[in-house]
Amino acid sequence: MSYTVVCLDIYCTKISGRNDPVYRLFFNDQLIMERQFWPKTPDHYIQEQIMVEDNDTECSIWVKNMFSDRGRIRVDSVKLLDGDTRKPLKSKAVSTNGRHIFKATKR
Repeated sequence: MSYTVVCLDIYCTKISGRNDPVYRLFFNDQLIMERQFWPKTPDHYIQEQIMVEDNDTECSIWVKNMFSDRGRIRVDSVKLLDGDTRKPLKSKAVSTNGRHIFKATKR
């Protein structure tokens, strides 16, 4: 069985004097995690890594900012890596309307 590691660089600009921002991460329209953006610096990155089984299906990942008054959250990059070797894959994620779409190709 092969799998792909999806690495998302999530960037946040906090609004000072407010609670920390919160984001939700969806995979194929299913909520897979909710996180409070924890770094104490005003602007910072968090890298999320998700392992996906390669079964020749199209996959969609997107991030939702739960409280826009607490800060701005965006996905800066999406990288696809081979789950066994951790080497970058030739396939890329395509961004469309905030969704990052890729095919989990069986290898």
